[in-house]
Amino acid sequence: VGIILAGATGMLGYDIYLAITGWSMSAIAASAAAGLVIGFIATTASRLWHMPSLAIVNAGIVPLVPGVTLYNGLMGVVTTGSSEAGLLVRAVLIAIAIAAGASFGVLIGRPTRRSFLRLRNRLPQRRLHQPHSPKSTP
Repeated sequence: VGIILAGATGMLGYDIYLAITGWSMSAIAASAAAGLVIGFIATTASRLWHMPSLAIVNAGIVPLVPGVTLYNGLMGVVTTGSSEAGLLVRAVLIAIAIAAGASFGVLIGRPTRRSFLRLRNRLPQRRLHQPHSPKSTP
C-alpha cells in the first residue's frame, strides 16, 4: 500500500508541475508549487495513511528532481568551460525551489492536520460492542 501511495503522490506532484508549466510559468515556480502541494498533502494525510510524512514527501519530489539538467550542466562545464554554467545554476535553483516548497507545505500542513484531528475527535465514535452490564435481579 505504501508504494502505491508514494507513487500516487509523485504522479500528483508531476501533474501539478506539468499544469503550471503549461500556463507558461517557469520550471522553478512550477517546482516550488508542486513541492508545496506535496508537502501539504503528505503532512495532512500521514496520520490517515499510517506513514511518516517525510517518506511521502521524499517519494513525491523524486519525479521533480532536475537530474538531466544537472547532468547536462555539469557535463557542459567540464567539457566546454563556463559556457554551460547557466544550466547548472538553473538545476540548483529548481532543487532549492523544490526543497523550499516542500518545507513550506509541511509548515502549512501541520496546523491543518491538528484541526482535522480535533474535528475527528469531536465527532461521535461508533462502538463495536456495548460494554457488559450485569443484570440486576429483583
